[in-house]
Amino acid sequence: MAEPRALGCEACPFNLGETILGCQPQTEQLRKLAPQQLVEFGACALARMDEARTDDLTRLPNIKTLKGMVAEELASGEPRPILVWFADGNRMKKVNDEQGHEVGDEVITGISSELETSLALGMFTALGSTVRLRDRRHHDMQGKSVDRRTTGDRRQGSDRLQRDLLGRRSGDEFIGVCYDVTPEEAVIIEQRIDAAVSTPFPVATSAGEIMISATTKFVYVSEARTLQDVLDAIDRADKGLNIKKSAQRKADPRP
Repeated sequence: MAEPRALGCEACPFNLGETILGCQPQTEQLRKLAPQQLVEFGACALARMDEARTDDLTRLPNIKTLKGMVAEELASGEPRPILVWFADGNRMKKVNDEQGHEVGDEVITGISSELETSLALGMFTALGSTVRLRDRRHHDMQGKSVDRRTTGDRRQGSDRLQRDLLGRRSGDEFIGVCYDVTPEEAVIIEQRIDAAVSTPFPVATSAGEIMISATTKFVYVSEARTLQDVLDAIDRADKGLNIKKSAQRKADPRP
Protein backbone atom coordinates (compact mmCIF):
# COMPACT_ATOMS: atom_id res chain seq x y z
CA MET A 1 0.00 0.00 0.00
CA ALA A 2 1.31 3.48 -0.79
CA GLU A 3 2.37 5.71 2.04
CA PRO A 4 -0.35 8.17 3.12
CA ARG A 5 0.09 11.37 1.14
CA ALA A 6 0.95 14.62 2.88
CA LEU A 7 -1.80 17.14 3.54
CA GLY A 8 -2.44 19.18 0.42
CA CYS A 9 -0.33 16.89 -1.83
CA GLU A 10 -1.04 17.72 -5.48
CA ALA A 11 -1.21 13.99 -6.28
CA CYS A 12 -4.17 13.59 -3.95
CA PRO A 13 -7.51 13.79 -5.85
CA PHE A 14 -9.10 15.79 -3.02
CA ASN A 15 -8.07 18.41 -0.51
CA LEU A 16 -7.91 15.99 2.40
CA GLY A 17 -7.62 18.70 5.02
CA GLU A 18 -11.03 20.09 4.03
CA THR A 19 -12.41 16.55 3.89
CA ILE A 20 -11.54 15.92 7.53
CA LEU A 21 -12.94 19.28 8.57
CA GLY A 22 -16.28 18.32 7.06
CA CYS A 23 -16.08 19.08 3.32
CA GLN A 24 -16.78 15.59 1.99
CA PRO A 25 -15.94 14.70 -1.61
CA GLN A 26 -18.90 14.18 -3.94
CA THR A 27 -20.10 10.63 -4.51
CA GLU A 28 -19.35 10.91 -8.24
CA GLN A 29 -15.76 11.85 -7.44
CA LEU A 30 -15.33 8.73 -5.31
CA ARG A 31 -16.83 6.58 -8.04
CA LYS A 32 -14.06 7.66 -10.41
CA LEU A 33 -11.40 6.17 -8.13
CA ALA A 34 -10.01 2.72 -8.75
CA PRO A 35 -10.20 0.24 -5.81
CA GLN A 36 -6.52 0.75 -4.97
CA GLN A 37 -7.02 4.53 -5.00
CA LEU A 38 -9.93 4.16 -2.60
CA VAL A 39 -7.75 2.10 -0.25
CA GLU A 40 -4.99 4.71 -0.41
CA PHE A 41 -7.48 7.53 0.10
CA GLY A 42 -8.89 5.77 3.16
CA ALA A 43 -5.43 5.23 4.62
CA CYS A 44 -4.56 8.85 3.98
CA ALA A 45 -7.80 10.05 5.59
CA LEU A 46 -7.18 7.93 8.69
CA ALA A 47 -3.61 9.21 8.95
CA ARG A 48 -4.75 12.83 8.70
CA MET A 49 -7.52 12.27 11.24
CA ASP A 50 -5.00 10.74 13.64
CA GLU A 51 -2.66 13.70 13.17
CA ALA A 52 -5.52 16.10 13.87
CA ARG A 53 -6.25 14.35 17.19
CA THR A 54 -2.73 13.63 18.46
CA ASP A 55 0.47 15.44 19.25
CA ASP A 56 2.93 15.14 16.36
CA LEU A 57 5.90 14.27 18.58
CA THR A 58 4.60 11.89 21.24
CA ARG A 59 1.40 10.66 19.51
CA LEU A 60 -0.47 11.38 22.73
CA PRO A 61 -3.82 13.17 22.55
CA ASN A 62 -3.36 16.89 22.03
CA ILE A 63 -5.07 19.33 24.34
CA LYS A 64 -8.08 19.83 22.04
CA THR A 65 -8.63 16.09 21.78
CA LEU A 66 -8.16 15.60 25.52
CA LYS A 67 -10.83 18.20 26.25
CA GLY A 68 -13.20 16.52 23.83
CA MET A 69 -12.62 13.10 25.38
CA VAL A 70 -13.21 14.45 28.89
CA ALA A 71 -16.39 16.23 27.79
CA GLU A 72 -17.67 13.00 26.23
CA GLU A 73 -16.81 10.95 29.33
CA LEU A 74 -18.69 13.40 31.59
CA ALA A 75 -21.60 13.97 29.21
CA SER A 76 -24.15 12.41 31.58
CA GLY A 77 -23.52 15.10 34.20
CA GLU A 78 -23.33 12.49 36.95
CA PRO A 79 -20.75 13.29 39.67
CA ARG A 80 -17.50 11.38 39.13
CA PRO A 81 -14.43 11.24 41.39
CA ILE A 82 -11.36 12.04 39.30
CA LEU A 83 -7.66 12.62 39.72
CA VAL A 84 -6.15 15.36 37.56
CA TRP A 85 -2.42 15.78 37.33
CA PHE A 86 0.16 17.92 35.64
CA ALA A 87 3.76 17.00 34.78
CA ASP A 88 6.50 19.29 33.52
CA GLY A 89 10.03 18.30 32.48
CA ASN A 90 12.89 19.75 34.49
CA ARG A 91 15.82 21.67 32.99
CA MET A 92 14.71 21.14 29.41
CA LYS A 93 16.21 24.50 28.44
CA LYS A 94 19.64 23.16 29.36
CA VAL A 95 19.07 20.10 27.18
CA ASN A 96 17.91 22.20 24.22
CA ASP A 97 20.75 24.73 24.59
CA GLU A 98 23.49 22.13 24.94
CA GLN A 99 22.21 19.29 22.72
CA GLY A 100 19.81 20.99 20.32
CA HIS A 101 16.07 20.84 19.93
CA GLU A 102 16.05 17.53 18.05
CA VAL A 103 17.62 15.83 21.04
CA GLY A 104 15.26 17.82 23.25
CA ASP A 105 12.35 16.31 21.33
CA GLU A 106 13.77 12.84 21.96
CA VAL A 107 13.91 13.61 25.67
CA ILE A 108 10.31 14.83 25.64
CA THR A 109 9.30 11.56 24.00
CA GLY A 110 11.19 9.71 26.73
CA ILE A 111 9.35 11.65 29.43
CA SER A 112 6.00 10.82 27.82
CA SER A 113 6.89 7.12 27.71
CA GLU A 114 7.89 7.14 31.38
CA LEU A 115 4.65 8.89 32.33
CA GLU A 116 2.56 6.42 30.32
CA THR A 117 4.29 3.46 31.95
CA SER A 118 4.06 4.82 35.48
CA LEU A 119 0.38 5.75 34.99
CA ALA A 120 -0.45 2.22 33.86
CA LEU A 121 1.53 0.66 36.72
CA GLY A 122 -0.03 3.06 39.20
CA MET A 123 -3.54 2.17 38.04
CA PHE A 124 -2.81 -1.58 38.17
CA THR A 125 -1.40 -1.21 41.68
CA ALA A 126 -4.31 0.95 42.83
CA LEU A 127 -6.94 -1.38 41.37
CA GLY A 128 -5.24 -4.39 42.94
CA SER A 129 -5.13 -2.68 46.31
CA THR A 130 -8.82 -1.82 46.06
CA VAL A 131 -9.74 -5.43 45.29
CA ARG A 132 -7.61 -6.67 48.20
CA LEU A 133 -9.22 -4.10 50.50
CA ARG A 134 -12.70 -5.22 49.44
CA ASP A 135 -11.69 -8.85 49.94
CA ARG A 136 -10.42 -8.10 53.43
CA ARG A 137 -13.57 -6.20 54.36
CA HIS A 138 -15.76 -8.99 53.03
CA HIS A 139 -13.72 -11.52 55.00
CA ASP A 140 -14.14 -9.47 58.17
CA MET A 141 -17.90 -9.23 57.64
CA GLN A 142 -18.50 -12.88 56.76
CA GLY A 143 -15.87 -14.47 58.98
CA LYS A 144 -14.46 -16.39 56.04
CA SER A 145 -12.39 -15.68 52.94
CA VAL A 146 -14.30 -15.22 49.69
CA ASP A 147 -12.62 -14.45 46.34
CA ARG A 148 -14.57 -11.55 44.85
CA ARG A 149 -12.17 -10.90 41.97
CA THR A 150 -14.62 -12.03 39.32
CA THR A 151 -14.31 -11.73 35.57
CA GLY A 152 -16.59 -8.71 35.76
CA ASP A 153 -14.29 -7.03 38.26
CA ARG A 154 -11.31 -7.58 36.00
CA ARG A 155 -13.21 -6.31 32.97
CA GLN A 156 -14.25 -3.21 34.87
CA GLY A 157 -10.63 -2.55 35.80
CA SER A 158 -9.59 -2.98 32.17
CA ASP A 159 -12.27 -0.51 31.05
CA ARG A 160 -11.04 2.03 33.60
CA LEU A 161 -7.48 1.71 32.38
CA GLN A 162 -8.62 2.37 28.82
CA ARG A 163 -10.51 5.52 29.85
CA ASP A 164 -7.66 7.12 31.76
CA LEU A 165 -5.97 9.85 29.79
CA LEU A 166 -2.50 11.25 29.30
CA GLY A 167 -2.07 14.12 26.87
CA ARG A 168 0.56 16.66 25.91
CA ARG A 169 -0.38 20.30 26.26
CA SER A 170 2.75 21.85 24.77
CA GLY A 171 6.52 21.70 25.08
CA ASP A 172 7.38 19.43 27.99
CA GLU A 173 4.00 19.82 29.70
CA PHE A 174 1.68 16.84 30.15
CA ILE A 175 -1.83 16.47 31.58
CA GLY A 176 -3.32 13.32 33.06
CA VAL A 177 -6.93 12.48 33.98
CA CYS A 178 -7.94 9.35 35.92
CA TYR A 179 -11.64 8.59 36.30
CA ASP A 180 -13.56 6.96 39.14
CA VAL A 181 -10.67 6.72 41.57
CA THR A 182 -11.12 6.61 45.32
CA PRO A 183 -8.96 8.85 47.52
CA GLU A 184 -6.91 5.77 48.46
CA GLU A 185 -6.36 4.85 44.81
CA ALA A 186 -5.44 8.45 44.00
CA VAL A 187 -2.67 8.37 46.61
CA ILE A 188 -1.24 5.16 45.14
CA ILE A 189 -1.30 6.53 41.59
CA GLU A 190 0.28 9.79 42.68
CA GLN A 191 3.05 8.02 44.56
CA ARG A 192 3.80 5.69 41.65
CA ILE A 193 4.01 8.46 39.04
CA ASP A 194 5.94 10.86 41.24
CA ALA A 195 8.43 8.16 42.25
CA ALA A 196 9.02 7.31 38.58
CA VAL A 197 9.80 10.81 37.32
CA SER A 198 10.74 13.02 40.29
CA THR A 199 14.27 11.61 40.43
CA PRO A 200 16.42 11.63 37.25
CA PHE A 201 15.90 8.66 34.95
CA PRO A 202 17.82 7.79 31.75
CA VAL A 203 16.51 8.58 28.29
CA ALA A 204 18.32 7.16 25.28
CA THR A 205 18.89 9.81 22.59
CA SER A 206 20.98 10.23 19.44
CA ALA A 207 23.43 12.21 21.60
CA GLY A 208 23.71 9.43 24.14
CA GLU A 209 21.94 8.75 27.41
CA ILE A 210 20.54 11.83 29.12
CA MET A 211 19.31 11.93 32.68
CA ILE A 212 16.06 13.83 33.09
CA SER A 213 13.30 14.30 35.66
CA ALA A 214 9.88 15.91 35.84
CA THR A 215 7.87 17.74 38.46
CA THR A 216 4.28 16.69 39.10
CA LYS A 217 1.22 18.14 40.82
CA PHE A 218 -2.00 16.23 41.52
CA VAL A 219 -5.50 17.51 42.28
CA TYR A 220 -8.30 15.20 43.46
CA VAL A 221 -11.90 16.16 42.67
CA SER A 222 -14.52 14.14 44.53
CA GLU A 223 -17.43 15.20 42.28
CA ALA A 224 -16.60 16.29 38.74
CA ARG A 225 -19.69 16.78 36.59
CA THR A 226 -18.53 18.83 33.61
CA LEU A 227 -15.51 19.57 31.47
CA GLN A 228 -15.21 22.91 33.27
CA ASP A 229 -14.76 21.10 36.59
CA VAL A 230 -11.81 19.24 35.07
CA LEU A 231 -10.37 22.39 33.47
CA ASP A 232 -10.56 24.15 36.84
CA ALA A 233 -8.68 21.23 38.42
CA ILE A 234 -6.07 21.37 35.66
CA ASP A 235 -5.65 25.09 36.32
CA ARG A 236 -5.15 24.43 40.04
CA ALA A 237 -2.64 21.69 39.27
CA ASP A 238 -0.80 24.01 36.89
CA LYS A 239 -0.57 26.78 39.47
CA GLY A 240 0.49 24.33 42.17
CA LEU A 241 3.17 22.91 39.91
CA ASN A 242 4.55 26.39 39.19
CA ILE A 243 4.82 27.05 42.93
CA LYS A 244 6.54 23.69 43.39
CA LYS A 245 9.04 24.35 40.59
CA SER A 246 9.75 27.84 41.89
CA ALA A 247 10.68 26.35 45.26
CA GLN A 248 12.88 23.79 43.53
CA ARG A 249 14.72 26.51 41.61
CA LYS A 250 15.38 28.42 44.82
CA ALA A 251 16.76 25.29 46.43
CA ASP A 252 18.87 24.47 43.35
CA PRO A 253 19.37 27.50 41.07
CA ARG A 254 21.17 25.57 38.32
CA PRO A 255 19.57 26.17 34.88
